[in-house]
Amino acid sequence: MMRKHDDQWRRDNGGPSARGHEAGNVSPFVVIMVIPLIVAVGLVHDGGRLLAERRDVTDVAQQAALAGVQAIDVGVVRRGGVEVASGAAVARAHEVVEQRDLHAEVYFDGNSIVIEVFNEVDMHILGVVGIKPRTVTGSARAQIVRGVEVAERRQGG
Repeated sequence: MMRKHDDQWRRDNGGPSARGHEAGNVSPFVVIMVIPLIVAVGLVHDGGRLLAERRDVTDVAQQAALAGVQAIDVGVVRRGGVEVASGAAVARAHEVVEQRDLHAEVYFDGNSIVIEVFNEVDMHILGVVGIKPRTVTGSARAQIVRGVEVAERRQGG
């Protein structure tokens, strides 16, 4: 049997009361601080994902540009020149990009190729507060060079 002074002691020391229910209020400070904290966590998490994805699409663009510029026109090489086969260059570049399920635009200009790779990144946390997915872009340019264009320096004398 519970005594009256035990019930008073429990209430005074943070324990449950004998009545079995307690009402409380959420502090306005807590309510006001939750939204900025969610936004801050979202900026760190989703912002980091955006930066990492930009690095990745730039890496893919560089790989695609290198693959594209390596499509040398064999007929021109046999005649003593060096030239990139435009159709093969564009096809190789698109192949590299499509292996990663990304989208790209490929521009071919004589002996150089320019790749722009795009990817849409969903906002996991910031999407809760209405931030829509963002598109990140990476680009690279590669050109074919014959011989050495700049004199090499000897190291160590």
